[in-house]
Amino acid sequence: MPLYWFILVISALASDSVPVREVPAVQALVAAVGLMCGWGLLVRIATRTAIQQVLTGDVSFIAAASALERQMEYFRWFALLLSQMALVGFGVAGLLEGLPWGSESMALRGVLLLIPAMSATFWSWWCELRFDNATHTANTQRWWGYALSMFRMQGAWLVVPVLMLLVAIDAAQFLFGLDRSYGAYVGGGLALLSLPIALPWIMSRIWKLQPIENAEQYAWCERLLVSTRTRGTCLLQWDTNCSMCTAMIAGFVPGFRRLLLSDALLVRLNSPQLAMVIFHELAHVHRFHLPLRLASLVPVWCVAVATTTLLGELPYADVMGIGVGLISSLIALRWIAYRTEFDADQYAVKLAVRLNGQVPGVPVTAEAAGSALANALLLVTMDHPSSRRATWMHPAIDERVRRLKACGKDARVEAIVEACVDTNRIGDATRSFSSSNHEYC
Repeated sequence: MPLYWFILVISALASDSVPVREVPAVQALVAAVGLMCGWGLLVRIATRTAIQQVLTGDVSFIAAASALERQMEYFRWFALLLSQMALVGFGVAGLLEGLPWGSESMALRGVLLLIPAMSATFWSWWCELRFDNATHTANTQRWWGYALSMFRMQGAWLVVPVLMLLVAIDAAQFLFGLDRSYGAYVGGGLALLSLPIALPWIMSRIWKLQPIENAEQYAWCERLLVSTRTRGTCLLQWDTNCSMCTAMIAGFVPGFRRLLLSDALLVRLNSPQLAMVIFHELAHVHRFHLPLRLASLVPVWCVAVATTTLLGELPYADVMGIGVGLISSLIALRWIAYRTEFDADQYAVKLAVRLNGQVPGVPVTAEAAGSALANALLLVTMDHPSSRRATWMHPAIDERVRRLKACGKDARVEAIVEACVDTNRIGDATRSFSSSNHEYC
């Protein structure tokens, strides 16, 4: 989940744990609506200014679009802060207790708590579309289509599994007559256990997925799956109108697992590069990276529960426990995500070498495999150089490329040492090692 949406969901739901403030409903709602409308006015002014700069020729479209994109990112983060001020500071979250079913349904409360931040996000998307339509008169894209596209592409769709989790908690509470806390544990446990199966299914309903159109390319990709013994994986093409060049593995349960390759990726990369990208995704499966990431959250939230328990009856015990869990989750997920990405790169190289030319188009040597994957990483980020920077869940592309080159160098050294042992030609191997080192220095 992208960092923005992770913070949005956790912060909105966490506001429900803040002690209720006795604030008149009308006063709280008027203050909250006024605050968010003031933010929306600032966003609209920034968009209108960017449009005028392009139409008058003062600023080029690319420069104005880039500047507006950065501004919108800052505005969206600022909106998260303001939404928390509205929910907690103005006491809007406490008003939910007075609504029908508000004190009983966690799903209903979750939806209502998400409204301020989600509304601000949708408004920022509308302003971006307004900029595109005003500066490109031929662009007639409708708002709902654009919003749905952004909802799919930016990770916002992951709000859906969270709401499904809350529905499962409500179901456990109502059907089995459990207390809210026990219902949360039972429903949450069941939902988390079903997540590896439910998440790929949700993705197949939200995104446009289909079999790879090129039959020859599809057969070649399937051969890669068979040769690496990655059974129970459905290979699908992700139709993005060539707007995204990416690949991902969804789920880790055989039979429900999906390998998604975007349409732009299938067109842009040559066979060695595409093979290495596929091997990188398959490495996540072979090395159990996905369940490892989920498992890393268990001790983190155990610490959060322990923090809440130790603080006892303090008014903000739940909030402090959630805060500890949130910060610990961010640190733990970032730490393990970086290491699993590096490990997947290294293991992808090993998979290529292990095939030893069994599949045409796959690099045979570790040096060629590392180079192909490094080139693929640069090509898939060619349209958006900013995506090469380090993010919450992905290390910088430059660092990955550097490690891949080092992997190729180490592989050449190991091959020379093995040749030395096999043939007992110590002198020849040493001279070859010196020549190889000189080449990389």
